[in-house]
Amino acid sequence: MRIEVPRQNRKRLLKHQTINGMPNIPGQPRRFYMTGMARFLTRVREAEWLGGEHPYAYAMNNPVTYTDPGGNQPKREGVAFAPGYWNSPSVQPYNNCTNYAYNRPCTRFYDPGNTGDILNPDGTFSCHKIISGALRDGLKWPNPRKYKSGCGKGWHKVCVYVSNSIPDYHWYRQDETGYWSNKPGQTPAVNCQFGTNIPITNPEKDADQRSYTKKCGCLCAPNKWW
Repeated sequence: MRIEVPRQNRKRLLKHQTINGMPNIPGQPRRFYMTGMARFLTRVREAEWLGGEHPYAYAMNNPVTYTDPGGNQPKREGVAFAPGYWNSPSVQPYNNCTNYAYNRPCTRFYDPGNTGDILNPDGTFSCHKIISGALRDGLKWPNPRKYKSGCGKGWHKVCVYVSNSIPDYHWYRQDETGYWSNKPGQTPAVNCQFGTNIPITNPEKDADQRSYTKKCGCLCAPNKWW
């Protein structure tokens, strides 16, 4: 059963907890956590962004992969979305989806392998050449047997797709929230599904909506290149 503490009573309960203590309900900023039930007593304010998880869960019911110190935003090892940086006038026009997925800002568009040779003879993009170039750039294959998320500490997951109708290729990266984001060419970095305000939980679905219908694969990229 879900129990909601009325807003007008929360301040009183917090004060009571601070003075006299409340057994089995440790303090969290603005939220109570019931250890016996492994549930929060109040709904998370960002409940609509939890991708289907109920609003009383801790760390999306997966504390091995996620942490949630404040009780309002589950996070995992990875990079922050940071639209304020990537969408700034000095960065946005000069970085493409590869720069963004690598979390490696530069002064020009970057292609995997930095050789310019990622095309098939018919002019379409080659998944093999894209992946091979990314591996030469320092990315690595995920290891789901060793790491639950596939990538270890200090790394984040990226996936690449190609379109034969444009033709073009496009990268997505998984941020610290567990959701996905991308930066199409010179346009702003976004973390919502194409044409909506819904977080990207499945990059393949979003890529398909953008006409990138062929998945090349997923790799792990370093969180920092310096």
